[in-house]
Amino acid sequence: MPFESSAAAPQPTPFAPPTLDITVGSLISRTFGVWSHTMWKFLGFTVVLFLPVIAVAVVMGVGVAAGGGESLRGNPGAIFGGVAILVPLLLLAALVQMGGVTYGAIQELAGSSSSSQASSSAAGSASPSRSWWRRGSDPSRR
Repeated sequence: MPFESSAAAPQPTPFAPPTLDITVGSLISRTFGVWSHTMWKFLGFTVVLFLPVIAVAVVMGVGVAAGGGESLRGNPGAIFGGVAILVPLLLLAALVQMGGVTYGAIQELAGSSSSSQASSSAAGSASPSRSWWRRGSDPSRR
């Protein structure tokens, strides 16, 4: 005879889907709230990242201006060399900037304060969003 108990088994609670009040207005409000709260941090972060690109462009421009443009005439290697330096530097700075700003915006939406130091270290790491994803999916890692 199977195990019998005098106590009745508890009834499962019915599932109620969460009610979310997502409207266009709430999304726009949240977007501009994050933007206004972090605008100066992200702007400063971007300026610091692009300073090397600006410095290289200024040095190259001063060199061309000092030579009156004569240094570039008949010397396509100089133009190619400048582009070969500036383009990878610009692409790298843009990549790090996008990663840092994205990480900072996600942290701001998650409720933690985004700092420039955290954004730059996360942008330089291999996968900043993976650590955020793991923390969000596993309650024991919070």
